Amino acid sequence: MALARTLGALCGVAVLTLLFISFGRRLLRWTKTPHLNAPEDLLLSAAAGVIAFEAAAAIIAFTGGLRIGLGVLILSLAIAAIPEVGGVLREILAMFRAMKPSGIGKALIAGVAVTLLLQGVAAAAPLTGSDALHYHFTTARAYLVDGFHPNFSYVESFYFGQSHELILTGLSLGSEKFALVLMYLAGVLAAGGVGCVTRRWAPRPWGWLAVLAFLLTPIVFWQMTTSGTPDMWMAFFATVAVICISSYRCHPSAALALWAGVLAGGIAGTKYTGCIIAASLGLAFLWEARSLRPLALFFGGALCAGIWPYARNFFWTGDPVFPFGVQFLTPSNVNHFTLTAVMAATGANKHASILKFLSMTMFASFDPSSPGFFQYFGPLCLVFAPLVALTIRNTPTWRAVATVWLASSVGVALTSNGARFLLPVYPIALAASIGSVAQLRKSPWKLAKTLSLVTIGGVLLMGIGGLLIYARYPLAVSAGVMSREEYLRQRGPDYEKAEFVNNALSGKGSSGKALVFFRHTYYLNVPFVFGDPDVNWKIEPEKFHSRDAWLDLFHRENIRWVVRAPDYPKAIAASLLELEVSGALAPVAEGQTTDFIGKRMEDVKRTTPIVIFQVRN
Repeated sequence: MALARTLGALCGVAVLTLLFISFGRRLLRWTKTPHLNAPEDLLLSAAAGVIAFEAAAAIIAFTGGLRIGLGVLILSLAIAAIPEVGGVLREILAMFRAMKPSGIGKALIAGVAVTLLLQGVAAAAPLTGSDALHYHFTTARAYLVDGFHPNFSYVESFYFGQSHELILTGLSLGSEKFALVLMYLAGVLAAGGVGCVTRRWAPRPWGWLAVLAFLLTPIVFWQMTTSGTPDMWMAFFATVAVICISSYRCHPSAALALWAGVLAGGIAGTKYTGCIIAASLGLAFLWEARSLRPLALFFGGALCAGIWPYARNFFWTGDPVFPFGVQFLTPSNVNHFTLTAVMAATGANKHASILKFLSMTMFASFDPSSPGFFQYFGPLCLVFAPLVALTIRNTPTWRAVATVWLASSVGVALTSNGARFLLPVYPIALAASIGSVAQLRKSPWKLAKTLSLVTIGGVLLMGIGGLLIYARYPLAVSAGVMSREEYLRQRGPDYEKAEFVNNALSGKGSSGKALVFFRHTYYLNVPFVFGDPDVNWKIEPEKFHSRDAWLDLFHRENIRWVVRAPDYPKAIAASLLELEVSGALAPVAEGQTTDFIGKRMEDVKRTTPIVIFQVRN
């Protein structure tokens, strides 16, 4: 049954993808967009359809009635797309028939197909990604359950961008699997973009090699399988945007300028750091267009496509990039403790050295104190950087890639210092790296070619091993070999805590909310407020030293239960422990839960106590 549900989710997303492409094709025809080659046309159609759907979903959220609105939106998408479905299917079949791959090409295509199948099955496993459990999926579910309104107990909920609307869509259909596979879909489409960009420098087998190298990059298969985050959609949009920008010189049209801007807006609307990538795309487009009129179309498309999350935040808080601009726009509303914590978590308060700049540009930046797939891009871009500089000629594609790659790296290093935020530009950098190796086939540097191929082969072997090790548990649960409950108890951070709270407060949730402090709350089925002052904008520790301050918060937020598991955050622990001693918090349930210590990849666990208190005024 589990495998059937997994395959059902994959098939359902395949159908929705076909609708996205078909609707996007209508938009391209309506705007009189010049034809590129068949794969690039399909990718641009998919991007256009997805971004239009996301923007419409973001607008629907303002009107209320999310489930009904999203249902009507999907129905409208189907009605508009169905006339194009037949033509799109014929084009896809014709594209594959025209390939006629060689022996090496067939082997690479088989490798890509098997890798995608494994990743697709793994992606349908129950959600265990840390940030997704904390706010990506939790915020989407809260909108569906509680309505569309600001949640200041999760400051990260204001990061909810337009590609999150796909998570919201999946959950609105009652399927967590569907939402997760939609995140996997972004990686599939981004891989197609890697192949298309590589093909601008190299024959078809090299394109398939680049696709396989991309799919087997640790940070990529983490994002495509268990992460549950929308970052890979930015990678897809950025890759297609580079294709549009590099095509503009040969096909100067208002439509390409508009779609390049729409793609940039889709990136900016997904995540705050996406604004850096969008700005670098604008710079690359200006270089190719060298005129203000197409640049105006570019920015107009970007605004129409990506402004909606910023408009929402401005309407709710007065700060479109809340909380990062609140100290300048509405300084009276600043919670300095939470703002400092958020800045530290994103790396925005760190300064990058020259060495850090260089390592981030080559996707080689790595924080040894926090190891994990979420920051490992592999060595290919670093190793082949000299070849990229020496072998690739000054073409529109190279100029667009170089501009976006370098400008984005500098911008991310200056604002966040987090290498993982460079994921959107990694596909084009990898395509340039593999393309530079392909150029050696025309050169007398036989040793360099041999060493390059050996390096790529070694990286692919390590990637295959890493994927099989990393995905073994998700594959087992998606295939029905392991039960959902067993999988979540083994691999889901804080799952046992959520399970304990659900069981203890079952049937009591309607009478009040629970104040919780553990990070991963997606599996909580009772009404709750997140209490950690690192992310709760309403809890500034220096204002919560007294009993009355806490009781006032409990009254305002209708909090009847407080969960200590195992300890309170240090900044507010003393005042909450005083409430326990005074009897304002009375224990009503106690137990033991097992959870991870540190990173999950270290697989070290310990048993800790959990206590639920009832608030007594």
